[in-house]
Amino acid sequence: MSRRRVCVVGSGTSYLSGISYYTYFLSRALAADSDVSVILMRKLVPKALYPGGARVGGAFTKVSTAEFAPTFDGVDWTLLPSLPRAVGFLRRRRPQVLLLQWWSVSSLPAYLRFVGAARRIGAGVIVELHEDVDTAEARLPLVGRLATRWLRLILDRCDAYVVHSDWDRQRFHDRYQLDDARIHVIPHGPFDLVDVPAATPDSASSSQPSQRSGPRPSRCGALPFARNHAAAATSAA
Repeated sequence: MSRRRVCVVGSGTSYLSGISYYTYFLSRALAADSDVSVILMRKLVPKALYPGGARVGGAFTKVSTAEFAPTFDGVDWTLLPSLPRAVGFLRRRRPQVLLLQWWSVSSLPAYLRFVGAARRIGAGVIVELHEDVDTAEARLPLVGRLATRWLRLILDRCDAYVVHSDWDRQRFHDRYQLDDARIHVIPHGPFDLVDVPAATPDSASSSQPSQRSGPRPSRCGALPFARNHAAAATSAA
């Protein structure tokens, strides 16, 4: 059986956040039984406008999707020349499914371009909704008010939607009049950020803390998590 080609679009590690880790672990889980490629959003907004801008680009993590999947890193807020290059990457990979991580209005122009490119090569489109508008963005004049209209531009062009709770299912269904049959509730998988050695009689009594050595393969839910996304992808393709 041929492996499904999936392109994941999400946050890179330059503006490190929970979505950066989520994009990494989702992509890695999907790679177990799909041919995965990744497009990363790199510089979302001008650094001076970003809270904690002094930390942007710092080496705070070693996770990298390039370890296991072709990766384009990444798209910047200026869009040129990074966005045309990212679209070229998408066309070369020719995914059957485009899986967008939505968490920030700043990604909207690039996402609209990706959706258009995916449609032209016959790919299905899924948007995974972490929230409709970032809390910091919601406090900006007009952004919070316009976010609903902007997000609808994406939702109207998608084949399926992923949320992480029944509460979110109902909220997005009511607010955006989404087709309930196309909404998939998929709880978060585990984030294994610390390598914890298996317990032994000697280590059980030791007072020494375990050593941090980076992510380990998830053993408690990544495959069901990936398969649920695969089911959503099947409905989109």
